[in-house]
Amino acid sequence: MTRKDRLNDIFRRDSRTYAHLRAADPELPEHVWEVIIRYRPQLSALQWDAVREFTIVTAINMEPRTFETVRRMMTMTARFNAW
Repeated sequence: MTRKDRLNDIFRRDSRTYAHLRAADPELPEHVWEVIIRYRPQLSALQWDAVREFTIVTAINMEPRTFETVRRMMTMTARFNAW
Protein backbone atom coordinates (compact mmCIF):
# COMPACT_ATOMS: atom_id res chain seq x y z
CA MET A 1 0.00 0.00 0.00
CA THR A 2 1.30 3.48 -0.86
CA ARG A 3 2.03 5.64 2.13
CA LYS A 4 0.36 9.04 1.98
CA ASP A 5 1.88 11.33 4.57
CA ARG A 6 0.35 14.72 5.12
CA LEU A 7 2.53 17.70 4.25
CA ASN A 8 2.71 18.74 7.90
CA ASP A 9 3.93 15.27 8.87
CA ILE A 10 6.64 15.46 6.22
CA PHE A 11 7.59 18.95 7.45
CA ARG A 12 7.90 17.79 11.06
CA ARG A 13 9.95 14.75 10.08
CA ASP A 14 12.29 16.82 7.90
CA SER A 15 12.60 19.48 10.62
CA ARG A 16 13.76 16.84 13.07
CA THR A 17 16.16 15.34 10.53
CA TYR A 18 17.86 18.66 9.80
CA ALA A 19 17.53 20.28 13.25
CA HIS A 20 21.29 20.13 13.73
CA LEU A 21 21.70 22.44 10.72
CA ARG A 22 19.25 25.00 12.05
CA ALA A 23 21.37 25.32 15.18
CA ALA A 24 24.03 27.04 13.03
CA ASP A 25 21.85 30.19 13.00
CA PRO A 26 19.86 30.47 16.24
CA GLU A 27 18.26 33.74 15.07
CA LEU A 28 16.78 32.13 11.94
CA PRO A 29 13.07 33.07 11.83
CA GLU A 30 10.54 30.24 11.84
CA HIS A 31 8.98 31.30 8.53
CA VAL A 32 12.40 31.19 6.84
CA TRP A 33 13.11 27.72 8.25
CA GLU A 34 9.76 26.53 6.91
CA VAL A 35 10.65 27.73 3.41
CA ILE A 36 14.05 26.02 3.57
CA ILE A 37 12.74 22.71 4.85
CA ARG A 38 9.62 22.58 2.64
CA TYR A 39 11.46 23.50 -0.56
CA ARG A 40 11.42 20.82 -3.26
CA PRO A 41 13.12 21.61 -6.59
CA GLN A 42 12.21 20.05 -9.89
CA LEU A 43 14.99 17.49 -9.69
CA SER A 44 14.96 13.76 -9.43
CA ALA A 45 14.66 12.40 -5.89
CA LEU A 46 18.15 10.93 -6.22
CA GLN A 47 19.69 14.29 -7.14
CA TRP A 48 17.82 16.15 -4.40
CA ASP A 49 18.83 13.60 -1.76
CA ALA A 50 22.46 14.03 -2.79
CA VAL A 51 22.53 17.85 -2.53
CA ARG A 52 19.77 18.70 -0.06
CA GLU A 53 21.88 18.98 3.10
CA PHE A 54 24.53 21.06 1.32
CA THR A 55 21.83 23.34 -0.09
CA ILE A 56 20.29 23.83 3.36
CA VAL A 57 23.70 24.62 4.88
CA THR A 58 24.38 27.14 2.11
CA ALA A 59 21.03 28.86 2.70
CA ILE A 60 21.48 29.04 6.47
CA ASN A 61 25.03 30.39 6.18
CA MET A 62 23.77 33.25 4.00
CA GLU A 63 21.45 34.30 6.87
CA PRO A 64 18.25 35.09 4.97
CA ARG A 65 15.50 36.86 6.90
CA THR A 66 12.63 37.23 4.43
CA PHE A 67 10.46 34.82 2.46
CA GLU A 68 11.47 36.33 -0.88
CA THR A 69 15.18 36.15 -0.19
CA VAL A 70 15.23 32.57 1.04
CA ARG A 71 12.93 31.33 -1.71
CA ARG A 72 15.09 32.88 -4.40
CA MET A 73 18.24 31.55 -2.74
CA MET A 74 16.88 28.00 -2.49
CA THR A 75 15.77 28.06 -6.13
CA MET A 76 19.18 29.13 -7.39
CA THR A 77 21.43 27.09 -5.11
CA ALA A 78 19.51 23.81 -5.39
CA ARG A 79 19.75 23.76 -9.17
CA PHE A 80 23.38 24.89 -9.11
CA ASN A 81 24.37 22.29 -6.51
CA ALA A 82 22.68 19.53 -8.50
CA TRP A 83 24.50 20.64 -11.63
